[in-house]
Amino acid sequence: MISKIQAFSLTLLVTLMAATFTGSAASTYRDHRYSSFTTLPECEEGDILFVGNSITNMMDWWEAFGSRSNIRGRGNSGTTSNEILDHFDDIVKGKPEKVFFMIGTNDLSNNSEFNSPDSVAGRIIELIERTKAKVPGVKVYYQSILPTLRAGRTKAKTEKANAIVNEWIQVQNDPTITYIDLYTPMVDDNGSIKNTADAPDPDALSYDDLHLTQKGYQLWLDIIKDYVGYEPVFGKNAINLAGGLPVSFGMRTSQFGALPVKSTDILLIGDEMIHNGDWQERLKNTDIKDRGTGWGFPGISLAAMEGMFDPILSGNVNNGVVKETPRAVALYGGTGEVQRGMSSDSLFAAYSHAIHELRDRLPDTPIFAMTLLPFPTSQNEKNRVIAEFNQRVVNEIAVPGSNIELIDLYTVGGGQNRSEQYFMDAESPFINGTGYEAMADAIRQALNGLITLSDYSLLPEPQSINFGKDFFSQGR
Repeated sequence: MISKIQAFSLTLLVTLMAATFTGSAASTYRDHRYSSFTTLPECEEGDILFVGNSITNMMDWWEAFGSRSNIRGRGNSGTTSNEILDHFDDIVKGKPEKVFFMIGTNDLSNNSEFNSPDSVAGRIIELIERTKAKVPGVKVYYQSILPTLRAGRTKAKTEKANAIVNEWIQVQNDPTITYIDLYTPMVDDNGSIKNTADAPDPDALSYDDLHLTQKGYQLWLDIIKDYVGYEPVFGKNAINLAGGLPVSFGMRTSQFGALPVKSTDILLIGDEMIHNGDWQERLKNTDIKDRGTGWGFPGISLAAMEGMFDPILSGNVNNGVVKETPRAVALYGGTGEVQRGMSSDSLFAAYSHAIHELRDRLPDTPIFAMTLLPFPTSQNEKNRVIAEFNQRVVNEIAVPGSNIELIDLYTVGGGQNRSEQYFMDAESPFINGTGYEAMADAIRQALNGLITLSDYSLLPEPQSINFGKDFFSQGR
C-alpha cells in the first residue's frame, strides 16, 4: 500500500509527464500502434473485432469476456474516423464474424467543418459500408459515441452525430447492422459521463469525463454481452481500485482490480509497450495477460507502477474477485526515469525495489526481469544509463538462486547499436510491428519450458536471441 503523500507525489509526477509528452509524440504513438496491426494475424471465421480509439484501446476485450482467443482489440488512442478509414485494410483483416466500432469522439473535439457532426457521421457510415463490402455476411455493431464535455465536445454535437448514424442504420433495415446505444445509459443532464469523480472514487464511471473506470466498462459490457455472445468476467461487486494513480492510469488500473487471476496466467506488467503488444495473439496463448498501462511515452515511474501491484494481485478479493497465484510475472519499467534524467544507480534501485516487491509477494512464482529497449541513438546519455542499468539487471537481479529470470529485450533491440528496423524511425522511441514480433520471440524463448507457446512469427526467419550474459561481457 502507498501512503497519501506518496499518492500525491505520484499524481503530480504522472500529470507532469502527461503534460510534457503530447503533441507530435501523440501522432508517433498512433503510427506505431497502426504499425503493430500490420503484423498481427488476420481474423478467422468466428472472430470478433473491436475497433476504436483510446476508449476501446484501454480495455482488453478478449480477457473481459473470459480470455477468448477469437476476440481481438484494434483500439488506437487518439485516433479518428478518417484515420481508421486510412488504415482500414490493416485493421479489418481476414473474415471476422462480428465487428464492433466505437469511433468519433476525437473528431468532435475539433470544431472544423471536416469534423462537424454530419461529416463525422458520414465517415462512420462509410466505415460500416466498407466493412460490409469487404467481409460478406459480417455483423457490424456501431456503438454510439459516449457523452463528454471535454475539449470542445458538446452534448449537441455528440447527440447529432449519434442520431444521424442511428437513423441511417434504421433506414437500411439490415439485420446484420446494429446500433447500440451506450450514450443514454451513461449521460447526465449536462452531457457529461454521469457519476464522473476524481480518483480514487470507488464507484465513479469516469475520472476525466472521457475515459472509463472498470465501473464504466462493466456497464458497457453488460449492454453488449448478448451481441458478443459471452458473459463478462469482471467482478460484479468490484469497486474501483486506482492504485494511487490519477486519471487514465488510475482508470486502467481499476480494470486490473476487477479482473480475476488464474493459476495458469502469466502477467506482463509494464507501460504502453507492454499494453500494446497484443501478446496473446502473437504468442497464440490466452494465458499471457496484459497488465500494461495506457498510451504515451515515457511510461509511468516504477514507484507508480508498484501502486498497480495490489489491484493486480489481490484487488477486490473481498468483493468476489478470484485472485489465484499466477504462474509467472514479468516486469518492464523505467523509461520514465530515464527520460527524466535519472542516474543509472537510482534507476536500478527503483527497479530492484519493484521487482523484489513482486518477489516478496509471490515467493514461489517465477519472476522475469525485462531489460529496457534502447532509446534513439542520438540520445547518448540516456542510452548510457540504459546500458548500465541493463547490465546490472543481468549481473545482479537475474542471477542463479534468485528465482528471477531474464527476458532480454535490450539485446533484441540491438543494444548500443540499435536495430532501427524494429523502430518507427531513427528518432522514435516506439517499436514498430516488426519490433513487436521480435519482442514476442524473445518472450517466447524466455518462457520456453514454463508454458507451451506457438512458434507463430511473421519475422522473415527465426531469430537467434542472446540473453544478456554474453552480450554484456563483450562490452558493446
